[in-house]
Amino acid sequence: MPIFDVGYRHWEGKLRGPALRLWSISRNGISLAWRSMILRRIILFGWMPLLYFAPVFFAIGYITDPEREISQRYDSGWYNFARGIMGPGVADRLRDAPESVRPAAWSLAFHYFFSWPQAIFTMLVVAIVGPALISQDVRSKAFLLYFSKPITLGEYVAGKAGTLLFFIALMTLFPAIVLYAVSIAFSPSAAALIQTSGTLVHILCVFLVMAVPSTLIVLCFSSMAKEPRYPQFGWIALCLFGEMAYGLLSNMSGVASSNWICCLSLRKTVSVLTESIFDVSNQVSALGVSPSIQRTLRDLDSPYSPQLCVIWLAAVSAFCLMVLVRRISAPIRL
Repeated sequence: MPIFDVGYRHWEGKLRGPALRLWSISRNGISLAWRSMILRRIILFGWMPLLYFAPVFFAIGYITDPEREISQRYDSGWYNFARGIMGPGVADRLRDAPESVRPAAWSLAFHYFFSWPQAIFTMLVVAIVGPALISQDVRSKAFLLYFSKPITLGEYVAGKAGTLLFFIALMTLFPAIVLYAVSIAFSPSAAALIQTSGTLVHILCVFLVMAVPSTLIVLCFSSMAKEPRYPQFGWIALCLFGEMAYGLLSNMSGVASSNWICCLSLRKTVSVLTESIFDVSNQVSALGVSPSIQRTLRDLDSPYSPQLCVIWLAAVSAFCLMVLVRRISAPIRL
């Protein structure tokens, strides 16, 4: 029996919306990545910091509650301890207006939560999930399957990015929201919700700062190779050697105060923006902390410019997106 009319035909069925089409791509990537035992263990360990951050937030809410009897005992041991350790400015605020200390304390805690444990775990998750998202399609010629269906280039990129964004949110956004909700639920009074209402917006902004550049960079690497191990090595080298270069230059007297050296480290660049989003330095300085606390928090007084970090991340993200689109569209042009 002869075969005729071979080739692509116009799709005559009912089309799904763009959101459902890209979600199908993201869902498939999530299900494939979730099979990794290493990934599941890293995600489990990534939620462990909540065990020691949650008591900190509860203690902040308890001490800074003006209705508690502890805030009325001016001559008690807690006040003398606060005056000796945290400084007279913080102690006086705890005595006269304890609720004014809460926003600065919450901002400082969230800054360290994002800048260290979650940043490290996020880089590990990206190294496991991201490299195989596009490189496996390049190796298996899956472009023929994707683009033979009514899927646009933008939907394909958004679907692949959605897979990685989900796991980054699982390591950063979701734990922070849970931490915020638990802290509000166990706060001694409902005033904490009013005083920290802008924290959710700050958490979302920090998530975008961490997720968008990381996603575009690793997808760019993934589109340039057929084997996932090569983009995986490139991402690890970028994070590791960038951090080493920043640590080396930050200890050199000649360039330690230069604005640009923080751009060598992706983690430090995100940390500078996290501190700026939460406005930690200004809030902590306004409390009048003791010199010992100031030396402990000297990293907050870094000379690095948040504006430069934004420009640098935007430029890197735009370049990676341009390369990514060009690499993906290359098989279609042939």
